[in-house]
Amino acid sequence: MTPTSVPQWVHRLRHTIATWLTAATDTTSTEDCVAASSTEVAFRWSVQPDVGTSAFFERVCRLLTDVVNSPVFHDRINSQSFGRVRCSGAAMDARGILCIMRRGHEADTVPDNRIDISVTLHQLDDKEFGRVEPPSREIYLDFRFVRDCIAEDNVVHTMRVLLHEWLHSAGFRHESENGWHEVAFVVDSIAARVALELAQSKGHHYGIGPKGLKLDPAQVTARWRCRVFIDDGER
Repeated sequence: MTPTSVPQWVHRLRHTIATWLTAATDTTSTEDCVAASSTEVAFRWSVQPDVGTSAFFERVCRLLTDVVNSPVFHDRINSQSFGRVRCSGAAMDARGILCIMRRGHEADTVPDNRIDISVTLHQLDDKEFGRVEPPSREIYLDFRFVRDCIAEDNVVHTMRVLLHEWLHSAGFRHESENGWHEVAFVVDSIAARVALELAQSKGHHYGIGPKGLKLDPAQVTARWRCRVFIDDGER
């Protein structure tokens, strides 16, 4: 399946309506949802890849699950300041952002404490690792990026990109006035650092060897930012 362009006003209207409907029926407070039971990660492929790729992404999802449930991750998100935050047309603070993740609240869905991720491998533009085109929640990952991450055993970096794109499917867009204070960039940066700390303390749990642990957080951050932040488009 090839990604297709969707007018911005269409998905913004859909997201705004979904937010209004959810707000009218949802009485769970941010405090309650952040303290709720653990969040699951449900992953599926639109087209099943080879065995090696599937096994690699099983490790990626195991690491992502531990990151989003980590108290350290929660504390670091809550201590951050963000720019003009919008999710499906609604304003929120750091706790609201964390609540979206903990409850697995993708745009146009009912919160279920499960981060639903559906991935299609595709050849994207040369400077793109991933793409989401609302109102679809499908995550397109560049197959060359995935190939390189597998070759480098770079589970952490893959997890970071996956979370970044999922945040788009949850309604967080790139806004030029936010710059690096945008939700997706701030959250994926924090997630990468927490992921490295987890991997370095129990890399065997994620099947990560010395090769996959050689990058420090600063290197991971630099590699991501220099290649991904291209324009104000829906990335």
